[in-house]
Amino acid sequence: MVLSDTGNTAAVVQVTSMSQADIEVFKQGIFSCAVNGKAIEKNFLNIWDISFDASGDNVAYGARLNRTDYTIVVNDTAWDKKFQSVWKPVFFSGGNSVIAPVKQGGKWVIYKDGQPFWKTQYNQIWRLVVSQNTGNVAAIASDKFGEWTISENDKTWNMAANQMISDLIYSKDGSTLVAVLKDKDTWTLAVNQKKWNLAADKVFHPCISPDGNIVSVVIEKKGQYFLVVNNIVIPTGYDFMATPVISPDNTKILQKAVKDGVYQRIIMSLDKIL
Repeated sequence: MVLSDTGNTAAVVQVTSMSQADIEVFKQGIFSCAVNGKAIEKNFLNIWDISFDASGDNVAYGARLNRTDYTIVVNDTAWDKKFQSVWKPVFFSGGNSVIAPVKQGGKWVIYKDGQPFWKTQYNQIWRLVVSQNTGNVAAIASDKFGEWTISENDKTWNMAANQMISDLIYSKDGSTLVAVLKDKDTWTLAVNQKKWNLAADKVFHPCISPDGNIVSVVIEKKGQYFLVVNNIVIPTGYDFMATPVISPDNTKILQKAVKDGVYQRIIMSLDKIL
């Protein structure tokens, strides 16, 4: 199930009943995508990963056509091209175009509206993010076995993680791209290709100023929580911390923490930190 920014809802629904192990009925397609409770008049073997466009009026999703073929569907219209597999599609930069990672010939590539979009073939590529301000596209990718990196506009970062990259976030203006990653058994961030030296047990969701100049995140080390701003760790540890908030003018940061059972809210000047 998904909820659009405008309040519309969508979900994968079963629209045809079947008895146990009724393979023939299943092969005909028993699933559809329902938007605001109304199923689209198109059935598929399986449906995954629904995305709304910015208006909340259109949906795109991955669909399984038969035992071996997959494609991307926009509302009720499937791409003409069939693939070995697909990952979650996203709408491209405020328009009606849709981009998605697809598997073809054993490699993963990015397609747009059923046609090749990026040229590079990857061992794996997924978790697409689009900057609505700049139109830049980024994804978590692997071009070497056992190594994860970021590809932005089909150019691979000069940075790799040997375990995972879990999240990818653009600043509102699109100038800063932040990745949450695990490398050599510890967690850290990479900001515009540069790894931070956090070596944390856990890293939580980062907070990014709209202009991308300030990146802040809560980390956990040895059971204590710490606030980090632009790769500077504030030395005071807490029993728990929530996501920080950066002021609109980039001059202050709100720290929310618990120490010895007491909840604290502390407003700090970024001038003193940076």
